[in-house]
Amino acid sequence: MEKIADLCRAHHIKLRVAVYPWPHQILAKEENSIQVTYWEKFCVSRDVPFLNYFPDFVGQGKPEAVVEEFFIPGDVHWNRKGHRKVS
Repeated sequence: MEKIADLCRAHHIKLRVAVYPWPHQILAKEENSIQVTYWEKFCVSRDVPFLNYFPDFVGQGKPEAVVEEFFIPGDVHWNRKGHRKVS
């Protein structure tokens, strides 16, 4: 990621880093995960915009219902409704 950030900066390409919770993190109500902490620190130190989608899923209703509504069954990726939510 450091090399990607450097390459983007050198070529005037906008870079953003986004994190979102996987279903098991939603079920565990894990809002301040290691991914949030690590990537936010990385972005702040390099002046890169950081998008944290954990609050959009964690604590937004019954965890099981959130996972069922916004994720592909048995997968860590959003379904169509999940993509609409973050767009």
